[in-house]
Amino acid sequence: MKSFTRNLCLSLVSVAILGGTALASPANLPDFDQVSKDNDRVISKHEAVQANIPAEFFLRADQNHDGVLQKEEYDKLKAEKAPETAAK
Repeated sequence: MKSFTRNLCLSLVSVAILGGTALASPANLPDFDQVSKDNDRVISKHEAVQANIPAEFFLRADQNHDGVLQKEEYDKLKAEKAPETAAK
């Protein structure tokens, strides 16, 4: 759990720093099968960290709060549109 918390913090800092980059949009995440590599049909926290999925995305997508993402949860996340950025 310590490692996940550390990686969660690093992911949040990365998102804050990278803000407007491609990773800021859930639509740009890799496909489910590219992330869930152990054929258990879920994405674990460890797999999410390995795939550089921001912790914010993982926590938002885990709708049943079981600590893993089912394909339906992940696909719903990927279907989200990127937040609108303010006109400069």
